[in-house]
Amino acid sequence: MIKVVSFPTSFLSHCWMNLEKQHSKLLKLQAKADACTSRKEALKILKKSDKAINKLSKP
Repeated sequence: MIKVVSFPTSFLSHCWMNLEKQHSKLLKLQAKADACTSRKEALKILKKSDKAINKLSKP
């Protein structure tokens, strides 16, 4: 027997908004990386982008 689990619509919209937010962050970080001039700034951008990618890859 297959059991169907339904999620509240607020939960699904919250997950979708979080994905959009993380994608938006990655686009902004990409623009910052293009204009980056120092190693220190580049490392900060890489750390932030890794964090956003990890959030996107979670189930």
